Amino acid sequence: MQNSRKINHLIKFCKDFELNFLTFDHYAHGLSTGSFLNDPDGNVTIGRWFKDLCLLMKQETCGPQILIGSSMGVWLALLVLLKNNHLKNNVYGIIGVAPSINFTEKIWKEVEDLGLLDNFSKKVPTEIIYNRPSKYSGSGGYPISLHFLQESRNHYLHKEILGGKNISCPITFIHGQGDEDVSYHDTLKWAKLLTPDENAKEKVKVVLIPDGDHRLSREQDLKVLDEEIVNML
Repeated sequence: MQNSRKINHLIKFCKDFELNFLTFDHYAHGLSTGSFLNDPDGNVTIGRWFKDLCLLMKQETCGPQILIGSSMGVWLALLVLLKNNHLKNNVYGIIGVAPSINFTEKIWKEVEDLGLLDNFSKKVPTEIIYNRPSKYSGSGGYPISLHFLQESRNHYLHKEILGGKNISCPITFIHGQGDEDVSYHDTLKWAKLLTPDENAKEKVKVVLIPDGDHRLSREQDLKVLDEEIVNML
């Protein structure tokens, strides 16, 4: 939260429009407890983040919510809509910025190709670490445990999304066509999965920014985000 340009922008936006706004650092991120590097009990998981999101929505919000997720946050938002029967009716809409749905699927394949699974039977999954190169990390990479990747497979959305029967609210995806981390073609595919019939097509919208990158934090990018929030409101 502390260094996120999008978060700071949304805080100002919500103050200007007199809207309530909830944001938080996921477990092992920012000011929250937990550590990617020291996680012997395997608490750093997609499931943990999904559970925390649901808990905060239940305890700290009321009435209809617009869930705004960036990258992995879009995956978590869709999990609420598709897997939490108690909270899905509170989701008035979802706005996804540079969606990275099921992103660990790609990383799992990288781990397989690198042969890190060869020692699976000899080590505890939390001890098998893949230091994945990343231009967003000060150290040059993000440590990802095999346990994290294993657990994430429990939350893949293929089966839930196919058919789109559970989609009951408008969804807008914003994606930069210059995104080098997640292809905008993936977002177009997800949009099609969410729109199996004519009624669903009215609910799912994709906004492409020709020169946008993965972060979409430039002023012109944030202006597009503002417009889509206003449209949904």
